[in-house]
Amino acid sequence: GRYILMENITFNPNSRERGGNCMPRLDQFTFLGGKYDPAAFGIGFFAALAVAADDVEIHLNGFTLKQGVEHNLMQRFFALIELGSTPFLSGQGPHDFGYFVAPRNVLIKYGTLGLSSHHAIHGNLAQNVLIEDVVMENWAVAAIAINGGRNVRVKNVRAGPNFKESPVSSVFSTAQFMHRYVQALRSCPHATELKGRPTIAEIDEQLSSVIENTYQAVVVSGDRQRVPELVRSRDGLVDGNVYGLLFNVMGVAVNGLFDGNASEELGNSGISLE
Repeated sequence: GRYILMENITFNPNSRERGGNCMPRLDQFTFLGGKYDPAAFGIGFFAALAVAADDVEIHLNGFTLKQGVEHNLMQRFFALIELGSTPFLSGQGPHDFGYFVAPRNVLIKYGTLGLSSHHAIHGNLAQNVLIEDVVMENWAVAAIAINGGRNVRVKNVRAGPNFKESPVSSVFSTAQFMHRYVQALRSCPHATELKGRPTIAEIDEQLSSVIENTYQAVVVSGDRQRVPELVRSRDGLVDGNVYGLLFNVMGVAVNGLFDGNASEELGNSGISLE
């Protein structure tokens, strides 16, 4: 299919202003008749556009697609365009994302990909991809990150500048993940209390306070100096690796860089930069 932007888009789903918390609502999941797989989207909207079919053209049409400030804060792993049905292969990542589908024959062209808390374009095992005449700016980790890609052509692309005003460090993302598990543990009628201090209830309340105070500082007041010190970014940069273009073999891009492709490694072949 061919998909054409007809205006600038700021991706900020289920915002507080609309009564949400940036996460999918229960009625948006497939088990209640919605469109979103509860496994793939179980920890949030990981992409503005997720390509899970072959023969797809995304024509930005000279417009800009970017992440909203609120969603940028609350969804720390994100891509404006995800080449795949989930952000991780089965068995990888911080959550069971379910069955993975990789796309083939994808064209992304002519426009701007703006603010993103992680990537402008991310994908796994995508084949026959052309990214042409695209400006990618204000991404935090990488403009393009493709693991295990084959026949990927990048033509006339500007990758930068990257985002240098991040209000939070990676500790904020950790606090969010922990909070969900602590809340589940607290709500369990047979949960075992921790010995001594702090209690599960106290941990829940402390995490809630940090997350809420961060939200108020960044989204409501716009005063990033009010972000709690525990989760505040020291210099506005992500506290990890930053890439312009990242092409990796199959699997998550962690640990050190490879000297070359071994025979048993999949993908990262036919890469062309023009």
